[in-house]
Amino acid sequence: EISGPGAPALLSGIDAKINWPRLGAGMKALVASRTGGQLIRLELASPQPLMLLAGRDGALTVRLEAPLVTARFDGSGRLSGIGEAQGALEIDVTDVPGAMDWLGWRKANSGIAAASMSGTLNARDDGIRLDDLALTIDGLQASGAVDLTRPDGRPPKLAGTLAFGSLDLHALFLAAFHPPEKQEPALARALRDLDIDLRLSADSASFGPLEARHLGASLLAANGRIAVDIGDSEFEGGQMIAHFATPIDGQGADLDISLRDADLGAAARKLAFTGPLPLGTGSFDADLKIDAPLASA
Repeated sequence: EISGPGAPALLSGIDAKINWPRLGAGMKALVASRTGGQLIRLELASPQPLMLLAGRDGALTVRLEAPLVTARFDGSGRLSGIGEAQGALEIDVTDVPGAMDWLGWRKANSGIAAASMSGTLNARDDGIRLDDLALTIDGLQASGAVDLTRPDGRPPKLAGTLAFGSLDLHALFLAAFHPPEKQEPALARALRDLDIDLRLSADSASFGPLEARHLGASLLAANGRIAVDIGDSEFEGGQMIAHFATPIDGQGADLDISLRDADLGAAARKLAFTGPLPLGTGSFDADLKIDAPLASA
């Protein structure tokens, strides 16, 4: 039985094969088992098995295969755990809801169908860093670098930079705050035990019919609140800056937005406003407070 953040996993039908012809040779091992009704295969290969068995760092390749998840690590590390592992890491989850259910996270809804990532892993005693990160979530692609650390006396912290070609902010909003009935958003669940400090950029970002270009923003999450600050972006020929803050459960929000030298008429037409509309270039400021839950917005 293996314990984790979800329900304990019971391994059954374990079959192991080891190919190690002599002490000075490389070693290959294959372990197959069933857990949660799924067949999983774990392969390990190393040209330095004696160093690994002595508890030292050694070159190794690890591959995990399951119906919903595949992962591969190629670099150096220890058999005792992630330790100070360094090397190339790839993870591909073809069915995120199915994988979360398989892991025992049945009450969380990720709002994500499939995800994959690759990068260079550097593990330390206080956390891990992923450089040259390439991330794909339901076709949304990003690149950058992130750190996951464990500060003393604080929740784990995810920090770094991510650059997107395009962002659908409306889709992200729905995934975060509009889960299926009686299911908790995975974002809210994760942020109870995780702080976030990310710098984001995007060539283009859309929210419904509206689009901003060359967006630079920050995403902060700590102490039960999420804050998104758009420090600069091009919007309808002008500039937009904005601040959005909400509790992680989406119970209300604050929104401040400023437009400078933007074509307000074009924005109004895209939003299908009726009645007297602004024409030409102008500036606009709004300070809104939302008391209703965002799930009903």
